[in-house]
Amino acid sequence: MRTHFAATTAALALASPLTAQTSIGARAGMTFGALATNLPGESSSTTGIQLGATASFMGEAAGLMLSAAYNQRG
Repeated sequence: MRTHFAATTAALALASPLTAQTSIGARAGMTFGALATNLPGESSSTTGIQLGATASFMGEAAGLMLSAAYNQRG
């Protein structure tokens, strides 16, 4: 799976001309969730992580923007 991802990423990076604008970025963060009810003592909270990556390849006439993210829910 990793070799397919690396090969695809390399192919997309090498396919864009040198004069095009190419940007690659990453993002990370935390997610917070809470559940509260009317019953005494019945509440819960969860904390998770969020990871993401973006890549954009802009040519003279058109461009391609890719983005993927993982958001942990509980």
